[in-house]
Amino acid sequence: MTSKLKQAIVIRKDLKLKKSVVAALAAKASMEFIIDNNEDESGTFLKVELTPLEKEWLYGAGTRIILGAPSENALKKMQLKSDISGILCYAISETNNLGSEDLVCIALGPDESEKIDQLTGNLKLL
Repeated sequence: MTSKLKQAIVIRKDLKLKKSVVAALAAKASMEFIIDNNEDESGTFLKVELTPLEKEWLYGAGTRIILGAPSENALKKMQLKSDISGILCYAISETNNLGSEDLVCIALGPDESEKIDQLTGNLKLL
């Protein structure tokens, strides 16, 4: 149907997070597109409207990669670029010691690998 599908999870490296925290953030970010697409706000059911690409990816037709970004600013720039290029981006923020929210990771896609690679091609695996 499509070219190879991919979802990229991009996590800030400057936070020097433990591997267990990275794993938890990656899992949360990876599934955020499902929560974001929830069509039923009743609270007891999850009714999700998936695009054909999302459905294909969810059923195992795509890859998942975890990448590192140098800073929160780099993540914000990637969010802006994803918006411009039409790639869905899901942000995960955490409360810092001062009580404000810090962007800690984003999930790009799932979408066609080529589109994801245009945004993440300069990043290294985490």
